[in-house]
Amino acid sequence: MTQAHQMMTNLAVAVVTESVNKKIKNMNNNQHDEHNHEFNADEMIKMMGQKMGGEEHIPAAIKYAKDVAPELMMQVMTSSMDSVSDEKSPLDAKTRQFVYFAAALATRDTECIDATLHTLLTMGAKKEELVSIIKIVRHAANNGILGASAPILKALM
Repeated sequence: MTQAHQMMTNLAVAVVTESVNKKIKNMNNNQHDEHNHEFNADEMIKMMGQKMGGEEHIPAAIKYAKDVAPELMMQVMTSSMDSVSDEKSPLDAKTRQFVYFAAALATRDTECIDATLHTLLTMGAKKEELVSIIKIVRHAANNGILGASAPILKALM
């Protein structure tokens, strides 16, 4: 990917993220209007798809929640806005996505892994960066097993 293409991709992601954040705020302000809420939920799915590199990368639970319990979708959107999409965060957008990706790996949430992976690829993440995160998460998971075995190891002394 050329540097100019990378800059355009980063700009597109920033514009979509800003637009998503504005829509979430508007949705929160209008959540008591049932018809407006439904329209905005569809719009949010479309915008999430743009951010994640296609609607096929949106976790199925979010798509189901849109139809079954839109308030759950709103809660997820609000949580995202307050964390991974928080423009006031001291972490840049790509770093926040890397942290989210690592957490998804650690919790083995395959839908979040897929969604975050495609968001990161849209943001220009490199293979080496993603592999490095996998190695770090694997290391932490393995150390967690050793740490959990401390009482066993102590009993064997």
